[in-house]
Amino acid sequence: MLRKLVLFVACAVVILGVSTYAAFQLSPWPSVLLIRYSFDKGGAEAAASISHLVPKDVSVQRGQSYAPGDPDAMFDVFAPAHMEGPLPAVVWVHGGGFVAGTRSDLSGYLQILAARGFVTVGSWRMSLPTQSVSTSIPNASFWPAILLARRSPRRRR
Repeated sequence: MLRKLVLFVACAVVILGVSTYAAFQLSPWPSVLLIRYSFDKGGAEAAASISHLVPKDVSVQRGQSYAPGDPDAMFDVFAPAHMEGPLPAVVWVHGGGFVAGTRSDLSGYLQILAARGFVTVGSWRMSLPTQSVSTSIPNASFWPAILLARRSPRRRR
């Protein structure tokens, strides 16, 4: 009886191992999901670690679209709340290896920079495995986001 149980467990482990190996070889999904999990966990931890440093006096515009109809083509704009005139800009394009992470992971950093006199733009593009990189790269045209950000957030309201 013990021998049958050991044989059953050994067969189950081998089948599970072969299935896992085959899944990683035949599809990008298992790798992407592992990377996504790691990025999401790390991004959330990083955002939480600086949350006490994020200033309150920043003008915030989230979820601006630079390609209507494309749910991934979004950007956020942060600007100093009490500064006028042309300001230097920081444009942060987060691609996440076309796999993971979000623009909200960066918002704390960008708000800190905005409080110090910069207009900051956080853009994001994720596609794999739902799209291929070859279709994502031409669609990742961030110039519209940059051009839209050139206008003051106060004038865009």
